[in-house]
Amino acid sequence: MRRDRKNHPLSVRCALNGPTGWATEPLRHPLGPPVTALFRPAVSLMNRLPLAKKFLLLAVTLIVPLTLALWSYHSVQSANVDFAQDERNGLKIVAPLDTVVHRLADARVAAAAGQPALRGLAGALSAADAAVKESGATFDVDVTPKWTPVHSAISDLTDSTVHTQAEFNAAGDALLAYIVVVGNESKLILDPDLDSFYLMDAIVGRLPLLVDTASRAAAMSQAKDREEAAEAVATGVVTSTASAVTAGLDTAYEHTSDEDLKSQLSDSWGAVNTASAATVEAVQKRAAAPTDLVPAADTFLKPLGEQLEDLLKARQDKLSASETRILVITALCLLLATYVFVGLFLGTRRNTQQILVALRGLAAGDLTVRPKVTGRDEMAAMGAELESGMTNVSGMVGAISERTASLHEASAMLIDISSGVSVGSTRAQDILADVSGRANETSGSVNTVAAAAEEMSASIREIAVNASEAARTAETAVGTAQGAT
Repeated sequence: MRRDRKNHPLSVRCALNGPTGWATEPLRHPLGPPVTALFRPAVSLMNRLPLAKKFLLLAVTLIVPLTLALWSYHSVQSANVDFAQDERNGLKIVAPLDTVVHRLADARVAAAAGQPALRGLAGALSAADAAVKESGATFDVDVTPKWTPVHSAISDLTDSTVHTQAEFNAAGDALLAYIVVVGNESKLILDPDLDSFYLMDAIVGRLPLLVDTASRAAAMSQAKDREEAAEAVATGVVTSTASAVTAGLDTAYEHTSDEDLKSQLSDSWGAVNTASAATVEAVQKRAAAPTDLVPAADTFLKPLGEQLEDLLKARQDKLSASETRILVITALCLLLATYVFVGLFLGTRRNTQQILVALRGLAAGDLTVRPKVTGRDEMAAMGAELESGMTNVSGMVGAISERTASLHEASAMLIDISSGVSVGSTRAQDILADVSGRANETSGSVNTVAAAAEEMSASIREIAVNASEAARTAETAVGTAQGAT
């Protein structure tokens, strides 16, 4: 009778392609041949490495680009922070220099009236010199050397001598040019935000130019030989500069996040704007210029410098905080990723070792070593399938062992039966031998009887023959007798 292979108790089912049926189709890669060919070198490399080195290589390929990206980000953010710091250092120099411009304007107007320079110029010059020496070397290009001739030209105007307008103009031109140099080297001129840019534009370029030009126009208006063309140019510069500052401040108010910026600057700038307009009007009318422009500029310069410093500091703090926040978040994410990565490695390594130990035991014929895998991934599923397979094989081996024991018992019974049969056979052989002996004896007796029988048969035949002849003789005699009678 033919047995069903599927339902045979010792049959082994293959579940490569599913939980039922026998596997007949080869496994196919889900990504397809082109993608498989593309990743063949990577697969080949991974196949050559043990598990620990695979994870190490993976960690290196992830950490190195991340480190480079973080380093680049840190470099950019540090450069931005340094950029803001350079601006703040530049402001520390520009604000005292603007004060020197204001004091130089007063001295120019005083010289035009035949008076020596006021004492305030020397004090402002000393404060500016200290600021340059403190912060001038902090930029990429040291601005201290260029300050020396400017300082010398202005210092010459602080004595009691009444100097000419040409000397004041030369010193003023040098001072304005140096302020621009400081603005360039400190990167103030490159400020990226609209609010701080227009405040920078006012303190670096517009306000010093307005005060210096207005004082020149006022000085020229007091001269005996007036130069109307130069006065017109000067008044035009003052008017256009004031308009530019007003437009710039309006833009700064519109685009700033500092709600107090306008309230801090609008009134003081309004006073400067009014005083500059009054100066232009006085020069144009050939009247004495008012003296309230420089005090108004002094009043405006203080909150202007403070507000610009606040904006620069806020941007620098924002950049620093952003950098710190990104680095902290990245560090936390990296720690978390490392924690998960190590957990993945340890879990995978444990499951792999459990499966490897079970396979080694299986190769050695030990079915008692089972893979104690955990998790829900493919490795855990493979371990579970291996454990299930080993359980099935163990069951089959147990069934074979039971059948072998039964076969052994049957074999023992057959041996006992065979021994009994052997004894019976021996007895039968003895009996047969005895019977054979007796049969031989009987055969001899029979042969003797047969010989005697044959002799008796011969004698009887002779007697019969003799009887026949006697009968014939008798018959003849009787016939003869009868014939005779």
